[in-house]
Amino acid sequence: MKKQANNQNSEFSNKNTSLSSILISSIKDGGIEDIGLDIAEIGIDAILDEGIFQELPIVKTIVSFTKTGLMIRDRLFIKKILLFLRELDEMPEEKKKEVVKNIQSNKDYAEKVGETLIILLEKFDEVEKSRLLARLFSSYIRKVISFEEFLRYSIGVSNVLLQDIKDLLSYYRDEKDEHIVFWEGLFQGGFSSIRTHKFNIQGVKELILLTKYEPNFSAERLAQAILDTSFVKKGN
Repeated sequence: MKKQANNQNSEFSNKNTSLSSILISSIKDGGIEDIGLDIAEIGIDAILDEGIFQELPIVKTIVSFTKTGLMIRDRLFIKKILLFLRELDEMPEEKKKEVVKNIQSNKDYAEKVGETLIILLEKFDEVEKSRLLARLFSSYIRKVISFEEFLRYSIGVSNVLLQDIKDLLSYYRDEKDEHIVFWEGLFQGGFSSIRTHKFNIQGVKELILLTKYEPNFSAERLAQAILDTSFVKKGN
């Protein structure tokens, strides 16, 4: 039984290593931008009905790992990877070259980064979060944020609702102009803090305590990384 478990762990590790290598190659080689389809609008049941996707190395690899056909989880994973790659391909060419250069500089580093991306993509409960991961990854590679920040914010994004992240970004993008943000919901991702305010009310002997969730430094840094002005889509 122990030997079987070890074999399963080894197989899982080998799969992740293979996927991470191919993901890094896909980032370096690009090509997703040439696919004239809106990946986000394609249903998970139809994701492989588009023949052009089946020819991508990363998709071929995932399909090769399945022995009984693709499960819904596998199709979702493929869609998350495709959305991630498409978002990176939207980067201005000079920024994309900078990303590729930094990845190519160290093979062990590239493997570590690839494995981290695979783990994060698997963890996401909403496919559109893959786009946010691409932007965070771009900011990390270009040294806008540190690796620790990249990990912290990526895991934070996975722990909160996508809509709450969108509201947070709108709050900072529009200069905090009357946007209602559910900061309590963002607390689980580390993007808000609890602060207690004390009030004196005339005629009341005891202090009135008001607990409030407020944006913190991580919220601001997340917005800076995702809304980085150098990440402007081609043609915009």
